[in-house]
Amino acid sequence: MPYTWRYNLELGVPAVDQQHKRLIVKINNLIDAMERGEGVEELRNILRFVESYITRHFHAEESFMMSIGYPDLPSHILEHEYFKREFQNLKQEIYYNGANLRTLMLTERMLCSWINEHIYRTDLKIAVYVREELLRSSRAA
Repeated sequence: MPYTWRYNLELGVPAVDQQHKRLIVKINNLIDAMERGEGVEELRNILRFVESYITRHFHAEESFMMSIGYPDLPSHILEHEYFKREFQNLKQEIYYNGANLRTLMLTERMLCSWINEHIYRTDLKIAVYVREELLRSSRAA
């Protein structure tokens, strides 16, 4: 079942929102490729994408949270650090054992978990915080 972007997840930071959308598209591409029996070929593409995503997206998201005084920033950064470690472990697994069905399934599981647990839950909290702060600001004005 493909993942879909939920507009309630938008932070109002176009670069960050676009990065989330692109990650979802890439994961859907991987799932589609796996269903066609072409997942191993798609694995290389998604690994390159995630490598870049980690660098750009985490920096942009953390900078935004810092700029708005987001109270859960420290725990959010810990989640990012955990994902980075898991991704490095995955890359090592693929390096030593090759791109195969097992590493493909590990990749899919890791990325789907990231969407479900981080983007759809943890990042949603940022969006809620932003909306609540905007509401507070408009009431105070």
